[in-house]
Amino acid sequence: MSKNLSVLAFTVSTAAISCIYATPSLANNGFYLNGYGFESSMMGGADVAVARDAFAATNNPAGMTQLVGQAAELEVAAYDSMGSHTDSFGNYRKPFTNWLGGYANGAYARHFENSSLAAGVAMVVQGGLGTTYRGLNTQFGGRDDASATFATLKLAPAIAWEVNDQLSLGATLGINYFGASQELFPNTSASPSPSLPTGFPGIRFKGASGIGLNSKWGLQYRPAKDVTIGVTYGTQTSIPLKGGNLRINFSNPAFGGLGTVRYDNAKMTGLRLPEELAFGIAFRPTERLLVSLQDKWYNWSDAIKTLQITASNPRTPGAPPTVVIPSAIDFVDQHVIEIGIAYDFDKNNTFLAGINHGSRPIPDNNVSPIFAPIQARFYTFGVKHKINEEWYSAVGVEAYGFQSVTYDSPIFGPRANERHTGFVVHMAVGRNW
Repeated sequence: MSKNLSVLAFTVSTAAISCIYATPSLANNGFYLNGYGFESSMMGGADVAVARDAFAATNNPAGMTQLVGQAAELEVAAYDSMGSHTDSFGNYRKPFTNWLGGYANGAYARHFENSSLAAGVAMVVQGGLGTTYRGLNTQFGGRDDASATFATLKLAPAIAWEVNDQLSLGATLGINYFGASQELFPNTSASPSPSLPTGFPGIRFKGASGIGLNSKWGLQYRPAKDVTIGVTYGTQTSIPLKGGNLRINFSNPAFGGLGTVRYDNAKMTGLRLPEELAFGIAFRPTERLLVSLQDKWYNWSDAIKTLQITASNPRTPGAPPTVVIPSAIDFVDQHVIEIGIAYDFDKNNTFLAGINHGSRPIPDNNVSPIFAPIQARFYTFGVKHKINEEWYSAVGVEAYGFQSVTYDSPIFGPRANERHTGFVVHMAVGRNW
């Protein structure tokens, strides 16, 4: 094996390291959260035909023309996400350790006085937090850790034009920041075996980040007084994750007995956020009740196929100059059906509720403990209270039911299983003036 360490590239096969990236444990629509802003979140994400608040800047920029004057909102969310991993190596419903968390989103928008133009900006957490398991039993006879974090933040300046009383158009520039880290049994280094013919060197990848740009285009059309049709199209976002470092465990004699080698130049390629298209309709069957129906399509199959970590500049003499770690993910396209309602109890209090149901974008056998976007259905409900003519407050809950996936893996064995459930508490304060 020592002569193989002199080659210019050392490749660890997909079978050896089958999970190299994490997705938020709360993600429903692939890597994305259910909604952005209180009304969007509590109506199940059915927002393109409803968007009429400060968060229209990111949900559907055309909706900013519905504002009279200015609007601002701060949304804060805290969640309890519960999950577990089971496999044939003695792990039975082993819980992940980072189940509590929170995030905040904010937005501001303005419809200019005596003008057909509106503008705004939103700052949102598109997805965040990964999964951490400490002390998992491994097939190599010991215990080790597996974890990953994935964070994506979006700054979204937007502009809108009210063409006439029926039609509004809008556009948003998405400035997306991404950060990633991951570890898979970093203290393990195992010889080749029938299930892992290349052997297994544990890894720890951290510190990679990058900025990617995309755009979203939206329209709202009002064919009748109480009917609005909304359409949005978002372009694909490339994610250049660079500037990280990689530690790979070459302690086993099969890898030359080099110990843990640090590479100072590590990057990840192959990760993109998808092209998306949403169509929705909102209508009022009664004066107090607003109903919103929406279908959203994410082109995941063109966005994520094979993820690859590439690292160079090792600190240990004799280590391979370049390490390449590919992993086949092979996402499939996703449709998400969203249904939301808003009911005005009186002039000061509105009840909101929604359902968000999406197909899973990841094939079952590409799931792992630290790569498990398996949530398929959310239920939401909340109350928005008007404090005075300008200010309002709001509180609501987003719950996702028990989800379970069973799969076969060269690392975690046959019939491994991931289970997730949890809830999110949303609180918001806003102003319209």
